[in-house]
Amino acid sequence: EVVVRSEFFLNFTIQVVICASSNKRSTMETHDRKENVFEHEDLSRKLRKDMPHLDGVTYLDHAGSSLYTASQLQLCTSTLLLHPLGNPHSINSSSARSTRIIEETRSLALQFFGASQTNYELVFTSSATDALHLLAHSYSSPVGKQPLNFSYHQHSHTSVVGMRRIFTQNGTTCQMFTSSDVVSVDECSTASFSESEIGRHLIAYPAMCNFSGKKFPLAWCCQFQQHQTKIHNIPLRKTTRVLLDAASYVSSSPIHLDRIQPDFVCISFYKIFGFPTGIGCLLIRRAAANELDPVYFGGGSVRAYSSSLLHENLHDNSVIHTRMEFGTPNFLGIAQLKASMEHFMYSIGSMVIVKEHTNSISEYCREQLQACFHHNGKPLVVLNGLSEDYLQSDNNSTKVVPFLQLQGPIVNFNLCRCDGELASPSEVCNILALNEVHARSGCLCNAGACHAMSSISDEDYHVMVQKGYVCGTTDDIMNGLPIGGVRVSFGISSLREDVDRLVTILKDYFLDQSTIKLNGLSCKSDHRLTAEPTNKLSESTLVPSQETQSSFNNLYHVQIKSLFIYPIKSCAAQQVFDWPLCNTGFLFDRTWMIVDRNTGRALSQKQCPKMCLIKPIVDLDSNLLYVDVPVRTSSTVFTSDSFVEASPSLTTQSQTFALPLVIDEASSSRLTSTSKVCGDTVDIYGCMEELDEVLSDFLLRPCRLVRQASTYERKCRASETCPNQPLSLANEAHFLVTSWSSMQSLIQAMPQTSTKSNTVIGELETQSWLARFRPNIVVSGSAPFEEDEWRHLELGPITESATYADESLQVLHGNTTNKVKQHENQTESHLSKILVNPQFDFVRCCRRCNMVCVDQSTGIQTSEPISTLSKFRKRKGATYFGVLFNVNPATLPESGTCLKSNQLISICERNTVLSVLCLAVGVFWGKIVHETIYVFVGSGIYMMMPLKIIQDPENIVPKLVPEGWQFTYSPRFEC
Repeated sequence: EVVVRSEFFLNFTIQVVICASSNKRSTMETHDRKENVFEHEDLSRKLRKDMPHLDGVTYLDHAGSSLYTASQLQLCTSTLLLHPLGNPHSINSSSARSTRIIEETRSLALQFFGASQTNYELVFTSSATDALHLLAHSYSSPVGKQPLNFSYHQHSHTSVVGMRRIFTQNGTTCQMFTSSDVVSVDECSTASFSESEIGRHLIAYPAMCNFSGKKFPLAWCCQFQQHQTKIHNIPLRKTTRVLLDAASYVSSSPIHLDRIQPDFVCISFYKIFGFPTGIGCLLIRRAAANELDPVYFGGGSVRAYSSSLLHENLHDNSVIHTRMEFGTPNFLGIAQLKASMEHFMYSIGSMVIVKEHTNSISEYCREQLQACFHHNGKPLVVLNGLSEDYLQSDNNSTKVVPFLQLQGPIVNFNLCRCDGELASPSEVCNILALNEVHARSGCLCNAGACHAMSSISDEDYHVMVQKGYVCGTTDDIMNGLPIGGVRVSFGISSLREDVDRLVTILKDYFLDQSTIKLNGLSCKSDHRLTAEPTNKLSESTLVPSQETQSSFNNLYHVQIKSLFIYPIKSCAAQQVFDWPLCNTGFLFDRTWMIVDRNTGRALSQKQCPKMCLIKPIVDLDSNLLYVDVPVRTSSTVFTSDSFVEASPSLTTQSQTFALPLVIDEASSSRLTSTSKVCGDTVDIYGCMEELDEVLSDFLLRPCRLVRQASTYERKCRASETCPNQPLSLANEAHFLVTSWSSMQSLIQAMPQTSTKSNTVIGELETQSWLARFRPNIVVSGSAPFEEDEWRHLELGPITESATYADESLQVLHGNTTNKVKQHENQTESHLSKILVNPQFDFVRCCRRCNMVCVDQSTGIQTSEPISTLSKFRKRKGATYFGVLFNVNPATLPESGTCLKSNQLISICERNTVLSVLCLAVGVFWGKIVHETIYVFVGSGIYMMMPLKIIQDPENIVPKLVPEGWQFTYSPRFEC
């Protein structure tokens, strides 16, 4: 049995539908009663046990969709299997059964929302958006030629703002308003209306903002209708109707429509019950129903009509839902909705319980996030929400309303790095996703709230669009400020452990809290032991003196270990042993790309991880590009996120296409359009329609292969030394340089490796992990992460390398006064001899995203290496691996030149600020290395100190910093 019980809550009555069961208790409280903070957590744990699909998952997107339980799905299935359900427009027992269930569900939903059948009618739709679409078409029709104004709140959902297009086409005046625009009206001004004020005004606002969780006064409904309040600078109209967007609000709060009396309300049921999807409703107050005039009619919405006589469209005006529900209703979905509502009543009992629990969890989340601070005292989290107290207008009086009455269970935030720089919301969300924490980032289909939070003006918006910004993009930083935020939201099944998991991950990946004191008094190591990459060039120099202690290892001979090109952007690499250079880097590197056929935007492995299995090969001898595309076979498994193959040689087949490397662009007719690459508009040529079809079939989305037009040159904006250099379709620079030793050090730090003693990292394992970073040049012979300090490279051969190394050691061991000058003269003479060799200029250290988690041999995403990388290679909260360089075009011979494997590299310039690679009580990537501290002092040389020397840092520091050396305080090591 179902009992409908009225309760007093938050100064108004709510109708709560609860199950009459001995083990259920009704909650009859006012807002003045102090609640037990987590009194409903036992219920939440019970629900979680009924959610096997949440094993290993932290779900924090309840504002996007509530979650269903296993028993709920079983009840829905049994409902469909108990008796046959037929089309309700037919005349038989199965049809009658469907009709009865639909009307029972309609009545039950009205009770759930506190709406009596005498005041409200409920129209089933496919969603809240569909309800708004239906309302816009029905209300925009002129009633007696009266003028119509449509006003929508700045924090309205996209689906509400989208109504303005329909209204504008019908001559309606549309405008946006903010909360500060809502002003009170004197009684004398509402006594009568002039002729210009006679008309209609539809005001739309959300009960709760889906972006920030901010709640808006429900009392506005009656106040607008009764002309107690109005919108500033908009004339009063005789008839004012209110559209309340309650889709977000009702997912976590009870509502009583008979008290607040909105004229129209839109709702999606899956946001409350989780299942089924595809069912919403439009609640219509009967007093406003006669103003709706649907133009369209469909099956079931008319009593009779003639296909030839236009005046025979006979609507059944007595029943609102009959004339507004076009076609066959979703009778199976509505039957499952009824079962889901009954399950909710039995298992939970009341939306009051949901509200109390979600408020407690969200407040706990805010407290935990606000307790996170970097080592320098700066907060990690910036909350995008309300203050503790908020002034709200209520019946023409101003009072302070408690925070939780004005804030829903949504926490929207941005992460702030230790230097004050804000992190990309999409980057944060990607990191969370890799750790199975499901949140959401961006503007969240609420541009008004998003732009207001980010202080984005109309001019800024136009700049964003010109740079290629669209909803869902990962390019969500503009002028150092994020576009949007990270949203976590809570439901009845949320637990404090979910919040703890979220906070732990944010700390691990983004919090800079290292404080390592060498005297052992405070040694708090969180494995951030590597040098932080520095992007800016430095003019400082280090001059070592003869007082320097310990021994030094020989100079590393840095050389090219392997070379890679990527003819098609984001597809498989082609390894080469030698390759020509041009003014954009390697010849034909990232000359082609795959674009979405509908949007024209370049695809990458972020959206399509399977792109790594598309293998392009450039054959310079035949002047052809061969593109090898896998095709689906019965033994190949395709999913939305991955491509699984047990044995590539046995279970997959492929098709190979040949394209010319050089085309006559002047006579070509295939210049089809432009495309967006990293905010740049690029002229592109189409390639081959047959290949496009195969690519679309393989990637399971419409796409095509295009090449960049040679007449259009992109400019490299990331370089400070040589801006506006030409760029191919690469993201930022000509080359990505990584080192073999850096990769092995990273592998050694991964949990599966660091737990094993004396682990030997093999060649194939290193190559496999290194392929994920998609480098152009892999070097060997350098120290781990030494490449961070390189600022200017010159390619060999180096004719006097042995003498060069000997002289360097003499400088370090001998008299600095004479030897330094001698060394400088020799270096200048040496560089003059090889000036014609290609030179590379530093652009920036390469910031990494979750694309490095794609296994390039399978297309499967894993949590590594970004999980370990984010802990070890962090600078200002961002992760880095590898260095970007541009070729200096002035050093390219006119006759052309090539890069070759095993070619030596001369490090001509470094960032010479002292870099401490590892100074944490003898720990090197989490392992003891002969009880020795390694300190990097430049020129590829390490100073080694026995562990015992640094037991007393106060005495040893003067010895380690001889006269003439620059020593910089590092808060990381507090020395």
